[in-house]
Amino acid sequence: MGGKNRGREGDKGKLSACYVELICQQQPDFFLFENVKGLWKTKKHLIFYDQLLKP
Repeated sequence: MGGKNRGREGDKGKLSACYVELICQQQPDFFLFENVKGLWKTKKHLIFYDQLLKP
């Protein structure tokens, strides 16, 4: 769950950024990105979530 609340600085946060980069490179017809509990419920993680969505 959020890499013990480390957000983008934790291993899981870095992995999320890698996934987004690969998705942008490969440009698949669709992809499924699993919901993470609390990703947009806390201000700290909402900022990270919004940054992942920006091109």
